Amino acid sequence: MSIKEVLKSVEHDSTLYAGMLAYLGDTEAEDYLHSCVTKGKIYRTPEAAERDANYTNCSSRDMFMGVLLGANFGTILSVINYLGQNKGRLFPDVFATDNRNKVGVIGWGQLWVALGVLPFFDKLSLVKEIGAIKYIGHMLLGRLLLGLVLVIEALTVYKPYQINLVYCALMFYRKHGVFGFWDKLTMKVLYNVRLKDDGVMYYLLGNKHKVLTTMRNVEHNCEQTKLNVHGPAFGWPPGCEPYYFAHIYPSELYVRWMKLASKQINK
Repeated sequence: MSIKEVLKSVEHDSTLYAGMLAYLGDTEAEDYLHSCVTKGKIYRTPEAAERDANYTNCSSRDMFMGVLLGANFGTILSVINYLGQNKGRLFPDVFATDNRNKVGVIGWGQLWVALGVLPFFDKLSLVKEIGAIKYIGHMLLGRLLLGLVLVIEALTVYKPYQINLVYCALMFYRKHGVFGFWDKLTMKVLYNVRLKDDGVMYYLLGNKHKVLTTMRNVEHNCEQTKLNVHGPAFGWPPGCEPYYFAHIYPSELYVRWMKLASKQINK
């Protein structure tokens, strides 16, 4: 099944999930992800990017996280440039119904992390070169707050997709080798306080047995879903609602991610 078919079930959030697949080495998803970004502007789908489609809430911080997680360095630089030229907004304000189009201090802090292990003054020079120097204060303040905010979100968010974004942030920080202490604390909160029980959690815990067991279960349940005339695939736990039914009737997207996770953790 092609990546477009797999992501069809989450079309309006496809950039986020493409990033999660790309994080595990899915090159098809990585190509898809980059086709969602045009001159630093992030869209929900490649088709929207190709048409330069502006519509209500045509992007969001969720899409921003997908790009942070799975895009290459050049794409990250183009995003920083776009945000620097557009007051930190992912799309024109006239199309926004709320603040989802503003990356905020935390988003700028994540972009500072996304610049990698470059020395401080090299990063500073790069930010100036790509036209975002006026946001350097946001970047440095955000960088200081990221770990604490991660733990607070793990404790307080209540919607399944919000937990998914905490998972994404953990992956992103691990990718860049930062926040070891905050990572461990966040995992304790999710596992012991929030009692999370899904394949993404077990992958982040490094629990090989649980990941492989979950993989077998979701693959079996996905096949059963295709035969079940009483209900559709509910999607990706914990990224969609209701959480329970997403376990029982997983989508092809979740199965694809779990297959990649199983290969990674088996190495």
